[in-house]
Amino acid sequence: MTVKSLKVRNISFVLLTVFFLAFAFLALKPLPKASLSNCIKYSDVVSEVSKGDGEGDIVVKLKNSNNYYYINRAIDYGYSVEVLKEKLVGKKIELLAISHWTPLDPASKTKHIAEIKTDGVLIYSEL
Repeated sequence: MTVKSLKVRNISFVLLTVFFLAFAFLALKPLPKASLSNCIKYSDVVSEVSKGDGEGDIVVKLKNSNNYYYINRAIDYGYSVEVLKEKLVGKKIELLAISHWTPLDPASKTKHIAEIKTDGVLIYSEL
Protein backbone atom coordinates (compact mmCIF):
# COMPACT_ATOMS: atom_id res chain seq x y z
CA MET A 1 0.00 0.00 0.00
CA THR A 2 1.18 3.46 -0.78
CA VAL A 3 1.31 6.29 1.72
CA LYS A 4 -1.46 8.11 -0.15
CA SER A 5 -3.83 5.13 -0.07
CA LEU A 6 -3.11 4.67 3.65
CA LYS A 7 -4.01 8.32 4.31
CA VAL A 8 -7.25 7.98 2.34
CA ARG A 9 -8.09 4.80 4.21
CA ASN A 10 -7.38 6.41 7.60
CA ILE A 11 -9.39 9.52 6.75
CA SER A 12 -12.27 7.35 5.55
CA PHE A 13 -12.15 5.33 8.76
CA VAL A 14 -12.16 8.47 10.92
CA LEU A 15 -15.06 10.03 8.99
CA LEU A 16 -17.07 6.81 9.16
CA THR A 17 -16.44 6.54 12.89
CA VAL A 18 -17.51 10.16 13.49
CA PHE A 19 -20.64 9.63 11.39
CA PHE A 20 -21.51 6.44 13.29
CA LEU A 21 -20.98 8.09 16.69
CA ALA A 22 -23.10 11.11 15.70
CA PHE A 23 -25.87 8.82 14.43
CA ALA A 24 -25.76 6.72 17.61
CA PHE A 25 -25.86 9.85 19.79
CA LEU A 26 -28.89 11.23 17.94
CA ALA A 27 -30.68 7.88 17.82
CA LEU A 28 -30.14 7.06 21.48
CA LYS A 29 -30.82 10.55 22.80
CA PRO A 30 -33.56 10.17 25.41
CA LEU A 31 -36.97 11.75 25.00
CA PRO A 32 -37.08 15.06 26.87
CA LYS A 33 -39.37 15.44 29.87
CA ALA A 34 -42.75 16.81 28.81
CA SER A 35 -43.33 20.53 29.31
CA LEU A 36 -45.56 23.12 27.68
CA SER A 37 -42.54 24.63 25.94
CA ASN A 38 -41.53 21.42 24.13
CA CYS A 39 -44.98 20.14 23.11
CA ILE A 40 -47.04 20.62 19.97
CA LYS A 41 -50.84 20.77 20.14
CA TYR A 42 -52.96 18.58 17.85
CA SER A 43 -56.75 18.60 17.62
CA ASP A 44 -58.77 16.00 15.73
CA VAL A 45 -61.29 13.16 16.04
CA VAL A 46 -59.95 9.85 17.36
CA SER A 47 -60.41 7.03 14.88
CA GLU A 48 -58.70 4.23 16.78
CA VAL A 49 -57.17 3.28 20.13
CA SER A 50 -55.05 0.11 20.31
CA LYS A 51 -52.24 -1.61 22.16
CA GLY A 52 -48.88 -0.53 20.81
CA ASP A 53 -45.83 -2.58 19.91
CA GLY A 54 -43.93 -1.25 22.91
CA GLU A 55 -44.27 -2.85 26.30
CA GLY A 56 -47.51 -1.50 27.78
CA ASP A 57 -47.91 1.30 25.22
CA ILE A 58 -51.29 2.52 24.00
CA VAL A 59 -51.58 4.06 20.52
CA VAL A 60 -54.09 6.74 19.55
CA LYS A 61 -54.80 7.28 15.84
CA LEU A 62 -56.40 10.51 14.67
CA LYS A 63 -58.84 10.63 11.76
CA ASN A 64 -57.01 13.20 9.60
CA SER A 65 -53.43 12.25 10.42
CA ASN A 66 -50.96 9.64 9.23
CA ASN A 67 -49.05 9.88 12.51
CA TYR A 68 -49.26 7.53 15.46
CA TYR A 69 -49.52 9.05 18.92
CA TYR A 70 -48.64 6.85 21.88
CA ILE A 71 -48.78 6.89 25.66
CA ASN A 72 -45.61 5.20 26.84
CA ARG A 73 -46.21 2.29 29.26
CA ALA A 74 -49.83 3.42 29.77
CA ILE A 75 -51.04 -0.09 30.63
CA ASP A 76 -48.38 -0.33 33.34
CA TYR A 77 -49.79 2.88 34.87
CA GLY A 78 -53.36 1.56 35.07
CA TYR A 79 -54.83 2.74 31.76
CA SER A 80 -56.64 0.24 29.56
CA VAL A 81 -57.22 0.15 25.83
CA GLU A 82 -60.92 -0.65 26.32
CA VAL A 83 -61.57 2.30 28.66
CA LEU A 84 -59.69 4.75 26.43
CA LYS A 85 -61.57 3.44 23.37
CA GLU A 86 -64.85 4.11 25.15
CA LYS A 87 -63.77 7.61 26.20
CA LEU A 88 -62.03 8.73 23.00
CA VAL A 89 -63.08 6.95 19.77
CA GLY A 90 -65.30 9.21 17.67
CA LYS A 91 -64.67 12.23 19.89
CA LYS A 92 -62.71 15.36 19.14
CA ILE A 93 -59.67 15.60 21.38
CA GLU A 94 -56.83 17.99 22.02
CA LEU A 95 -53.52 16.36 22.65
CA LEU A 96 -50.06 17.63 23.37
CA ALA A 97 -47.18 15.64 21.90
CA ILE A 98 -43.52 16.09 22.72
CA SER A 99 -41.53 17.65 19.87
CA HIS A 100 -38.63 15.26 19.35
CA TRP A 101 -36.63 14.19 16.28
CA THR A 102 -34.61 11.04 15.88
CA PRO A 103 -32.90 9.49 12.84
CA LEU A 104 -34.80 6.27 13.61
CA ASP A 105 -38.03 8.16 12.75
CA PRO A 106 -36.84 10.95 10.43
CA ALA A 107 -40.36 11.91 9.30
CA SER A 108 -41.55 12.07 12.95
CA LYS A 109 -44.52 9.79 12.30
CA THR A 110 -44.55 8.47 15.88
CA LYS A 111 -45.25 11.01 18.61
CA HIS A 112 -45.17 10.68 22.39
CA ILE A 113 -48.36 11.96 24.05
CA ALA A 114 -47.90 14.31 26.99
CA GLU A 115 -51.57 15.19 27.52
CA ILE A 116 -55.06 14.34 26.23
CA LYS A 117 -58.24 16.36 26.80
CA THR A 118 -61.74 15.83 25.45
CA ASP A 119 -64.76 18.04 26.13
CA GLY A 120 -62.57 20.06 28.52
CA VAL A 121 -61.91 16.97 30.65
CA LEU A 122 -58.32 15.89 31.25
CA ILE A 123 -57.99 12.22 30.29
CA TYR A 124 -54.21 11.80 30.56
CA SER A 125 -51.29 14.03 31.52
CA GLU A 126 -47.62 13.73 32.31
CA LEU A 127 -47.08 17.48 32.58
